[in-house]
Amino acid sequence: MSMWIGSLPKRLQLTILPHCDFEVLLENKMHYTDISGKRFNGLTAINFHHKDEKDNPIWIFRCDCGKEVLLARKKVVSGHTKSCGCKKHKKNLDITGMRFGKLVAISKHHYDSKHNDYWLCKCDCGKETTARRTHLLNGNIKSCGCLLKEWKGSLKHGCWARNKRLFKIWQGMHKRCYHPSANQAKFYKDKGVIVCKEWHDPVVFEKWALANGYADGLTIDRIDNDGNYCPENCRWVSVKEQARNKSTTHWIMYKGKKMCLTSLMEMLNIPKNFYYKKRKEGFSDIEIINLMELYNA
Repeated sequence: MSMWIGSLPKRLQLTILPHCDFEVLLENKMHYTDISGKRFNGLTAINFHHKDEKDNPIWIFRCDCGKEVLLARKKVVSGHTKSCGCKKHKKNLDITGMRFGKLVAISKHHYDSKHNDYWLCKCDCGKETTARRTHLLNGNIKSCGCLLKEWKGSLKHGCWARNKRLFKIWQGMHKRCYHPSANQAKFYKDKGVIVCKEWHDPVVFEKWALANGYADGLTIDRIDNDGNYCPENCRWVSVKEQARNKSTTHWIMYKGKKMCLTSLMEMLNIPKNFYYKKRKEGFSDIEIINLMELYNA
């Protein structure tokens, strides 16, 4: 026993010698660090249980949810494991009675192989269906499928049959907000941009579009790039004009008026190569504009 203790660093010998029962220590092959009663995130250590095949100490931990589990001490102490799994999978989140579009959650139904929970829901049309909880919360699923059939029916038999381009604009608007690509997400979903409730109905959107200047060749544009898709914040403009109203647009104050730099360059006949050359030489936008005004005078 003394030889075994002697093989440890002196700092650890001073820690172990006054407190250890060497017989118990050798019999159970316990790790010399006692963490009984200590709390690590959502887990509290109860006592040592055994060592695994790699000689790692396995302890009994009690989770905040009340469940007791066997976990590797080093993973809990390092913060790699923070709960029994209840926090990771959010099994305790109850959405019973909550409404998501045309669906009302009734009860938890099952878990899939990746621990995603599925809920039994009842649709306004009377049909029952199961849906993944995260898809309900983020708005990806709003009905049992009847809503999509209604929209497709309006496209085939109603006003959308006369204007498929407008329907594609409506679809693209929803896709950018709720199912964006990796490149689009930072401009829409990550900024909290949504489509107003009344425009979830394509027929309502079509009526607004025709009454507010829609024409072939025009595209929908948000006046405030941080605002939502709604009647108060949208207009129909040309592709060229929309390209000058982006979050990346370079704006400048000219004679008390906020203008897009590209539009201002066109108005003052500032050649692009001249502008970029002067910028490279260290001239500011205002200085370049002043130079062109003197030149044109």
